[in-house]
Amino acid sequence: SHLCRRNAILHYLLLPGGGPDLAVHCLDEETSAMCLQHAHEKRLRCVRAPALSISHHGRAEAILMYKLQAARREAQQAEASGRSILVLDVDALVLSRACFDEWFSYPEAIIAQAGGCPGCTDRICHSLNAVVNTGVLLIRPAAFGFLDRMVTLWEARRGEHRLYRHHCFEQEWFNDRVAAAQPRWLEFPRRVALQREPTITLRLLSPERWPGGVRHKGHTFRYNGTATWLPQGGIPAGDPNWRHSTCVLHLISEGRRANVTFAKYGLWHSAVSGNH
Repeated sequence: SHLCRRNAILHYLLLPGGGPDLAVHCLDEETSAMCLQHAHEKRLRCVRAPALSISHHGRAEAILMYKLQAARREAQQAEASGRSILVLDVDALVLSRACFDEWFSYPEAIIAQAGGCPGCTDRICHSLNAVVNTGVLLIRPAAFGFLDRMVTLWEARRGEHRLYRHHCFEQEWFNDRVAAAQPRWLEFPRRVALQREPTITLRLLSPERWPGGVRHKGHTFRYNGTATWLPQGGIPAGDPNWRHSTCVLHLISEGRRANVTFAKYGLWHSAVSGNH
């Protein structure tokens, strides 16, 4: 909803200790107007996405794949300065400055959340039995070329019959390209080498500290014939220490109840609306 989009902007502007510089890519005029309301903040830049001339059936694909197109655009601007880029879904709230610092402390070229199988795509599961969650990504300059080739190939092939096996679009495409690069574990279940991209290593964040949702489930990963259960999420909300055990919350699955869930976790900012 529009309130959740505004809440996400406020979350990072009000984050204690400061958050990252924000480039908010807006797909509609309403979101753009909301962003511009706060554009005087020095860490906020509003980017109006180009009009997406798409059919009803292609709308979801175009919207979700725009996330990778926007990431490529930001990477092109950041490359000259050697800066890395963060990709955050509007519903993905990183909870503290310390979590950003932890995220940046890892040296790998791509640092992302992990998801178990079955997931949106199954091809990568044949080699890693895991998927990369594209809702939270850190991409360093060493992987900018990989990102550019990934998006360029999609732009050339979009519209092909059966391009996807499921309907997760940008997440499925990202994982498909990782799988095509012949991934292998360097250190299970954290570090992955891409054999066809020798300059790139991939880190999968701990699902306990960086969960893929608000529900406390887990994933089973298989490695060398052995199943390993990895819990998702730290201490439940309500415990005074929960924010020290968890780094991110995703609320996309909550739908219209997202604002209620935000409030439950103390993440609904009163500046958004007088009555939540």
